[in-house]
Amino acid sequence: MLTDAEWKELASVDLDNAFIESYIKKKDATDASGNSKGDDGCVVGGVDAIDDHCSMRTVCDSFVQTFLADDTIGTLHYLLQDCSGSLEDIAEILRRFIDNLESTRKEIDDVRTRLHRVTLQLGNAASTERVLWAVAERMVVPPQVVRSLMQETGEGLGTDFKASVKQLLTTLRRCQKETSVSLTKETRSGCRTDCNAASTTSSGGSGSSGQVGQLSRKECKVYSEQLELLTRLTVHACIKAKRYLSKKIALLSRKNTNVSIQQDHILKPYAFCSYLIDEALVLLAPSDVTNGSEQGNPDSPAMKSYYIVRTLHGELRNEYCDIMSKLYLERICDYVMTLNAMEDSGSNADRTVSDKGPAVPWAYELPLITDEERPGANSPFVLGDRLAILRNILDPPLVPAVEQAKWRLHSYEETFRSMNRLICDAVTHEFIFTYTFFSGDMSVFVEVFKPTMQFIVDYVAEVLLAQDSGRGDSVWRSLHDQYPQATVNSVCCSDCYGLLLMIRLCHDFNSLMKDVRRISCLEGFYDSLLLQLWPSFQQTFERQVRALRSCDVTALAQMLLQPKDTQGVSDWVARVHPLTKHYTAFTISLVAITNGCGFNPTESGFTRTNPLTSTSVLEQGSSTDACAASGSDAAAKDDISFEEMQQFAWRAIEAERASDMADSTSRFAVLAGNLSFLRVEVERLLRNISTSLLEITLCDPDTQHQRNLSFLLNNVHYVVSEWLAACPNGDTAIFGAEYPALVELEKTLRGDLVLEIVRYHFPLIHRALEEDEQIDVIAVAEVFHHKWKSVLKELCINVRSLMGTEERREELLAQVCTEVLLWNTRFYECVAKADTSNGSSGPSAGNFTVTNQQILQHIRSLAAVVEGG
Repeated sequence: MLTDAEWKELASVDLDNAFIESYIKKKDATDASGNSKGDDGCVVGGVDAIDDHCSMRTVCDSFVQTFLADDTIGTLHYLLQDCSGSLEDIAEILRRFIDNLESTRKEIDDVRTRLHRVTLQLGNAASTERVLWAVAERMVVPPQVVRSLMQETGEGLGTDFKASVKQLLTTLRRCQKETSVSLTKETRSGCRTDCNAASTTSSGGSGSSGQVGQLSRKECKVYSEQLELLTRLTVHACIKAKRYLSKKIALLSRKNTNVSIQQDHILKPYAFCSYLIDEALVLLAPSDVTNGSEQGNPDSPAMKSYYIVRTLHGELRNEYCDIMSKLYLERICDYVMTLNAMEDSGSNADRTVSDKGPAVPWAYELPLITDEERPGANSPFVLGDRLAILRNILDPPLVPAVEQAKWRLHSYEETFRSMNRLICDAVTHEFIFTYTFFSGDMSVFVEVFKPTMQFIVDYVAEVLLAQDSGRGDSVWRSLHDQYPQATVNSVCCSDCYGLLLMIRLCHDFNSLMKDVRRISCLEGFYDSLLLQLWPSFQQTFERQVRALRSCDVTALAQMLLQPKDTQGVSDWVARVHPLTKHYTAFTISLVAITNGCGFNPTESGFTRTNPLTSTSVLEQGSSTDACAASGSDAAAKDDISFEEMQQFAWRAIEAERASDMADSTSRFAVLAGNLSFLRVEVERLLRNISTSLLEITLCDPDTQHQRNLSFLLNNVHYVVSEWLAACPNGDTAIFGAEYPALVELEKTLRGDLVLEIVRYHFPLIHRALEEDEQIDVIAVAEVFHHKWKSVLKELCINVRSLMGTEERREELLAQVCTEVLLWNTRFYECVAKADTSNGSSGPSAGNFTVTNQQILQHIRSLAAVVEGG
């Protein structure tokens, strides 16, 4: 209801009938104008607009009738005033509520801010705890490790010490490598951080975290203190390990003990101690030292610790090198000099053994090839049993006590073989042991064997080759008083076979180490030996060459003659000259020694190779070099598999091996060239000897040429047959190009001899076949028809007198008979042609024809007579 005040306000409004009607009309006009603004005068709203207008007028009429018709207008006014007051109260309440809400929101924001700050602090604290725990876990050594390293026990360093050393080195390595802490924040949650220990070389965080900063450990006092503690603990562990290893190394010098067994059982279980010192030397090295200079402060704790460990490192190696070098030197010296006193050579035979020892069936100093043949079954140029040493290269070395107990002597080559076999075994074991025990430090192995290798080189030079070095500290002078029964070898320097055998042994043992055991550590040692042995061998070989160049041909011819040969009997044509025998045995021996030099490892073992016939070595080396070059180009690509890289590595290794093989066989190639020169010189001398023999023995001038050919053929065939018999499995390739050259020479001499024999016994037929116009073919046919049997008999006798063996006689006779049949066939054609040209004026040629069947039948009858007689 309206209040009185409201009614008073409404009463002041003048609402007469004219005002109300004008308002209604204006309202109707406004509505009508609004409806007329539709699309092109179209009526908008339709029936609904009219209904709304009517209803509005109805409401207004009822309102006027209700409130303006009587005194209720005041009531309406008061009611409106009450509503206005209520609304103001409500607005005030709402304003207060809004103020309360704003203060509450601010309080919530403050709480949220404080909560975020507390959460961040708690997260950082947890992350810091994790970082500190990780750092402490990687830097702090556990107490049990410290106790294990610091306690002094009289017992050995057991597994606890080994495990403690491993953990100590791991911790020290981490401290040296990880010098900063990288702090990272998780970006997914936006309110947490994560701190991870990282090295200075670590990359940025992952895609889900961003780097906030890095904290350097070196700036932390606790890091410096902990690093100093680790350094002192490491130095103490190194001192303890070095003292213990020194005691163990000293045990290796015990007499009558096996060094290899002592190393495996005494030192090898404690290789971790040596590894500790090696690793500590690297980890404790200051940055100035690692950069190549030592200009740091020597009084600083870091430098002092480094100097202590470096001193321990050097002392350990020096102690081991001193003991092992003396040990190997003494034992190798004793072994070699003891075997030297048991050698059966011209200078020291029967020094330490009884006369019951069998004599060695070979000569150490070869006579000249041009010397006379010595009486006896075996030629001094025959290698004989000396070749057995090559078949037993890998046999165990001689044991002096066993050899003395069995009263056996041996050659100096066997001493050399046993010495090298012992050296290779010792070097192999020592190389593997030092490489493992001293963490791949090769200088230890070199220092250990340097005195021993020098002793062997000096022994070969002074004792075997009798070369006086002129030094006051020579091997012979220093060991002569200790081993008075050993003597200088006086025959080795002039023993051609012995020197070549030792050269071969050097190549074989060097190949054994490189190709079979894959340990390339004795190349320099064997190069030093070969530099001494090759010149000495070359001198003995050139001695034979000079003998061939400066020999007296007449004296050589006299060697072959017997008293009856000077009276016109020419049996010398079927003999083999001593020069040929010496040359054959000499070349067979040289080739037998050099054949199969070196080893090639295979799946089932290893096989021998031949340096004289390895003509493809250089080609193989060039091809492998090309492969290696192509491999290096391919290796430059970004994507390369491990298998391809492995193939490239093997190709490079094979190229190096081929290069080494080419270097080692170059001198053998020179030797092969010298053998070719020997063959040419021997051929020349045999021709000159044959000419001289023809002059001395007063042979028929008509038979001199065939005698000359027969002598050369017999000697060449002797060489070829002996070479073929000496070839294993008939493989003549071991003689290189010399064997084919001699075979071709033999064929040429045999063909010339066959033609000369047939020409000598059938001169008229030869003239007829040569179409001599001055000869009557029919008359020749008549003569041949009457004398062919007697001529064939003389031919067979002559052929048998020209060859030295029955087999050679049969071969030559068969070839001569074949040539006779060919001549007879050709001569029959000449006779038929002559008979046709003469017509019926002369005798018929058919009466003088001798068929090949008749000749063959007669030859068989002659052969039967010879066999029966």
